[in-house]
Amino acid sequence: MASIDPSLTSNPQEQKWVVEITKILDHQLEIHNKNPLVSLFQVPETITTKQPEAYEPQHVGLGPIHHFQPRAYKKMEQKKLAVMLKVLQDNEIEDNKLNVLHNVKKLVPIVRSCYDMFLEHDDELLTWVFVIDGLFLLNLFQNYNQPELPEVGPKKRLIAQDVLMVEN
Repeated sequence: MASIDPSLTSNPQEQKWVVEITKILDHQLEIHNKNPLVSLFQVPETITTKQPEAYEPQHVGLGPIHHFQPRAYKKMEQKKLAVMLKVLQDNEIEDNKLNVLHNVKKLVPIVRSCYDMFLEHDDELLTWVFVIDGLFLLNLFQNYNQPELPEVGPKKRLIAQDVLMVEN
């Protein structure tokens, strides 16, 4: 792993920068995939400030960018947890939750490298975000247009629209 000594500079801002660069280098070195492409971008503030609702999710936040924002979709966190448990139970992998987390954690360095920004959250936290949100998405896609289910209601349509938002 990369090892840069932050104490080489006395300026606290420079030390913080050195620590962040070291983290970035460490994560890049962990990546087993040769050149994953950056594919997850955040819309520039110069665009989103004019009409944020056109880019940002309004009801359900997915991934580390929106997962921890204090917005209206925080109400969906309990729902996402319930869906995660249901998916694990329905697929008889509830007892293997730790295996799911362990296997997703192996992918975190690769997923990190797909973002156009440094993700400050540690790997453990990102693992939980990816498992919860990933199983929520899997369930949503699996159940959205099943013929035996009644027509999709307005609430599910709003959630589906949020999933397709540019910044989600």
